[in-house]
Amino acid sequence: MSYADVRATIEQRFYDQWLTGSPAALRTPVGWDGQAFEPPTGESSVRLSIREGEAFNASMGSPGSNIVRYPGVVMIQIFTPGGQGSKAARELADLIRPIFTNWRSGSILFRTMSVLPPVEDPPFYMLPVSFAFQRDETHG
Repeated sequence: MSYADVRATIEQRFYDQWLTGSPAALRTPVGWDGQAFEPPTGESSVRLSIREGEAFNASMGSPGSNIVRYPGVVMIQIFTPGGQGSKAARELADLIRPIFTNWRSGSILFRTMSVLPPVEDPPFYMLPVSFAFQRDETHG
């Protein structure tokens, strides 16, 4: 699986799970990995970023059965209007948590969500959350 395939799989999962209502619409505006995004003021939004880690040999064996592990982290910044506390951001975090927690797709395996310290940067309150993940590939 290529890095581009991993990105597409992660973004598709978030898109599918972030839809709500009838007709279906995204819960908030979304900034996608590597794309220019300005959070709109006065409303909630999220930005999804994918960070790849350093790959390593997870096992050694016969040719063709060596596992290479590619770690990574999905970071999601939750933006809500500033000066109104953390309630709205935490409610969105509760909606995001089940999207990736312990989710598996092919060789991609996610862990649980971590909530990082908030940043109050007027006009926003920003709560970052992250999900560690790995993908394993067999190499010769």
